[in-house]
Amino acid sequence: MAWHGLGGFFVIEDEEEKALGLPSGEDEWFLFLRDIQLDALGRIFFPDDAGGSEGTLPLINGVVNPRAHAANRQLRLRILNGANARVFRLSADAPLTLIGNDGGLLETPVPVDQIQMGPAERIDVILDLRKIAPGTVVGLRDDSFAAPLLEITVREGAPDHWQLPKRLSTITPLVHHGSEPDRVFTFQGDSTINDKPFEPTRIDFAIPFGKVERWRFQSAQGAPHPIHIHGAHFQVIQRSGRGRNQVEPWERGWKDTVLKWAPEQVDILVRFDTYEGRYLLHCHKLEHEDGGMMLNFVVGKDPEAALEKARIEALYGPICTTRQG
Repeated sequence: MAWHGLGGFFVIEDEEEKALGLPSGEDEWFLFLRDIQLDALGRIFFPDDAGGSEGTLPLINGVVNPRAHAANRQLRLRILNGANARVFRLSADAPLTLIGNDGGLLETPVPVDQIQMGPAERIDVILDLRKIAPGTVVGLRDDSFAAPLLEITVREGAPDHWQLPKRLSTITPLVHHGSEPDRVFTFQGDSTINDKPFEPTRIDFAIPFGKVERWRFQSAQGAPHPIHIHGAHFQVIQRSGRGRNQVEPWERGWKDTVLKWAPEQVDILVRFDTYEGRYLLHCHKLEHEDGGMMLNFVVGKDPEAALEKARIEALYGPICTTRQG
């Protein structure tokens, strides 16, 4: 029911994060972003658009242009783009500092003026309200909408003595020998990857367990594509084309979704070392994944055997590996 706004957060914490003393309690907010259209009866409606349907009304946690109050302290915002297709371009009327994304904390905090988020991407930011006078209204904004997505009225609060650490985490870079990709994935139009629409019983390739591979995502049309890998995080190492030619601050560290515009080319490093079995790669734009822009692959210590097993199971069901008697 994602089409009708069903979505939410899994919150995963660890000792490293707890040790930082990040804003919590009433100073930690979870914001689920999406957009909708309404028909004449006030029901959620999306036109049939294979390229991706965007709405005229933005929602945060199911509310249109909500208003809230916050103390003049540092506010932690954990934000998820749960839209069908919209790319949000977020900014605020107070200083924003990026501290994390899909896979957790970044190595160091990064001040940002604007953050671009495709569907399924997540960010973790600190909104600094310490120098905002009580009674002031601070907006969380998007370029596409005249009114703020969220209005925060600042109130007097207890003094905030917490200091943002200079270092948040240690992220070990993945290492790949060679500049050429091991695999290239071409996202075509609204429904195919490498000339193939999704087929549930087709397994496209196998990857050796624990091996670091370099993957390239490219397309000439039908973008933007928020590309998502199930069951693994990756590191974005290169972006070229369409003017940006750089890895953005919110794309550093560990990601599981990366936004690719046409005709951009994005390279990632990925390693599958926790689970042997089937995985899924797809565009997270709902219209594109529903149209077939997905593929299955498999990971195993013996890739050829894993591929054969997965193909049999896709056709006939799980293989029984136990004996009676």
